[in-house]
Amino acid sequence: MRTLVLALSLFLAALCSSALADGKKHVTLHIVNKTHYDFINGNAEHKQVNVNSVQSTVPKGQTGLVKFHFDEDTFSDVKMYVTYTLASDDGNTVEVKYHVTKSGFDCSMEAPANVATSHDDCSDPDVHYEFDSNPS
Repeated sequence: MRTLVLALSLFLAALCSSALADGKKHVTLHIVNKTHYDFINGNAEHKQVNVNSVQSTVPKGQTGLVKFHFDEDTFSDVKMYVTYTLASDDGNTVEVKYHVTKSGFDCSMEAPANVATSHDDCSDPDVHYEFDSNPS
């Protein structure tokens, strides 16, 4: 009897663990810095998100990563904003936004006029946000 209870307990524990793992969405934001400036003072603001890591500096010519996860079964409004200051005299900033509501995914970016921006599909678990210097 004791063996049956132990086996049943292990089986139920395994089911619970897999159910919890299946309900999580893991996302990595790739901050691709193709500008003439280092991105410094990385700051993340988030709502209903568990952040694993935020890279505080993304040197020019490199890619920084922001990794996070959330419970996709019960979310109502998931937001992640990551802001960097350009290492220049004017103190301009760039920002990436990742936002999920019950109606779907939305990505957007903000940057000064001398920086071009683009991103790929927000529903992908690896979203690439690219910043490039505009030709003067």
